[in-house]
Amino acid sequence: MSEKVQVIIFSKVRNSLEVLRLQTNDQRGAFWQNITGGVEPEDNSLLKAAQREVKEETGIEITPVNKIKSINFFFDYHNQSRGITYKEHVFYTLLTNKPTVRISGEHQGYCWKNVNDIIKSDFKFESNHIGFCEALKEVNAL
Repeated sequence: MSEKVQVIIFSKVRNSLEVLRLQTNDQRGAFWQNITGGVEPEDNSLLKAAQREVKEETGIEITPVNKIKSINFFFDYHNQSRGITYKEHVFYTLLTNKPTVRISGEHQGYCWKNVNDIIKSDFKFESNHIGFCEALKEVNAL
C-alpha cells in the first residue's frame, strides 16, 4: 500500500475564513481539489510529506512544520488505472494571511473560496470533500 497526503489550507483574515482550491491541468481533468500527493522515500514523516507537497504545489512554505496539523483521519482507496491501493492521510493548516500562490505544472488555476460557499459538488472526489469537512471541524473548534 502506498501512502499519500491531502492538505487543506485555510486562511482567516479578519472574520473571513477561506480555503485554498487548486484546479488540475487539462491533462489531469481540470477539476478542483485540495493539495494531494504521494509520500516520497526521502520524507522523514507524513508531516514532512505534507509540508513538501504544499511547497511543491503552491509555493507556500509552512514553517515550522508543526503548523500543519494531522486530523488523524485517512482514506484507503484503489486506483484501478495504476493498480495501486493508497492510504491518504488528511492534514490542514490555518494561516492568518493569504500568501502568494505559485501553482505547479500539475495545476492551471487556484482560488480562495469562503468556507460557507463550499458544496459537495465542488469536489470531484468524495475523499476531498470529506477531508475538507473534517478539517473544517478542527478549525472551527480552535
